[in-house]
Amino acid sequence: MQKFTVKDFRKQFPNDDVCLEWLKDFIYPDGIPCIKCDKITKHHKVASRKSYSCDRCGHHVHPTAGTIYHKSSTPLTDWFYGINSLRYLC
Repeated sequence: MQKFTVKDFRKQFPNDDVCLEWLKDFIYPDGIPCIKCDKITKHHKVASRKSYSCDRCGHHVHPTAGTIYHKSSTPLTDWFYGINSLRYLC
């Protein structure tokens, strides 16, 4: 197994927005389904929140909802780093 260093991690996940984008893509690999529009629609990141807004109707989707990250004040970069570190302990 190739080493994945802290430097590698920080390069891949430099900030919370990148972590949120990764989480969104992981949860919704085929696109975000809008429950208001009842189809997969284009969404854009809301600057002041950990959410994405439907371009058609404005409905917000929160990728952290229902996860361990939901309502956490801990930055996503710290969560991702801690979880990544656990992979190498086992």
